[in-house]
Amino acid sequence: MYTHEFKQSLVAFIDILGFTERFPTEKDICMELLAELVHYNGEHFQHTDAQSIKIRPTSTAISDSIIISIPVQLTNFEHTDHAYLPLESFLNGIAFFAYQSLKKGYFFRGAISYGEICHKGHLIAGEAYIDAVKNEKKAHYPRIILTNDAQCEIEKFVEKCAYGWQKKSKYEKSYESVDSHGD
Repeated sequence: MYTHEFKQSLVAFIDILGFTERFPTEKDICMELLAELVHYNGEHFQHTDAQSIKIRPTSTAISDSIIISIPVQLTNFEHTDHAYLPLESFLNGIAFFAYQSLKKGYFFRGAISYGEICHKGHLIAGEAYIDAVKNEKKAHYPRIILTNDAQCEIEKFVEKCAYGWQKKSKYEKSYESVDSHGD
């Protein structure tokens, strides 16, 4: 019997805009973009005196869709790094994908959600994934938005341990979030 474990995670669902139209004439570029993301995807190592721990989001590429997730407890953790390092790795994965996409002339649109998911191998399921998929089209433009759940959890994390981020920023209202429970 297959066992599955749902974990509190950040999950991004990203649509590569124009991929379907460009794929017939740019197969090599499209496949290279997907392969780079799945291969690299924000991987980095946390080094301590005793050990080196690999931190890497799970990524899945399905044609013009990218799914990136990483288990993280943003509000209930023993040490700040237990939340910060996975968050940093997740954002690095998205930034790497953004750089590679833009370098190849592709734009993207997506949504980041937070909640329980199971993302292991070829299997992904959970409400946070469903929310990210549902909210991707609400971004309307080439950008990645946060669902209310993700925004709320990240704000709680920043409030608890700002790590150089200003708790109150002049840019506080320069972003737009979406209601992940409404349409």
